[in-house]
Amino acid sequence: MSNRADRVAPEEARRFGAWLQKALKARKITQNELADMSGIGAACLSYIVQGHADPRISTVIRILKALGLRMVFTAIPKGGGRAPERTER
Repeated sequence: MSNRADRVAPEEARRFGAWLQKALKARKITQNELADMSGIGAACLSYIVQGHADPRISTVIRILKALGLRMVFTAIPKGGGRAPERTER
C-alpha cells in the first residue's frame, strides 16, 4: 500500500509551493497569517508551501481567496496546438 507522499505530483506541488512562497513574501504575509486567513491548518499549509503536499482544488481556492486572488482554468493541449473551442450550454 502506498502512502500519500507516493501519490503526490512532485513537480506541480513544488511549483505551487514556490509560487506560494513568492506570493506570501510579496504581500508580507506569514504562513501563520495565511493559515488564519484561509482556515487551513498551519502544519498543512507548511507542507503545501514546502512543496510536500498536493492540495485539493478546494484548498487552493481557499488560499487564493485569502490572498485576494481567484482561480481561472485554461485547458491547453499537451503538445501545443489549439485548445478545444468553448461551447455554451
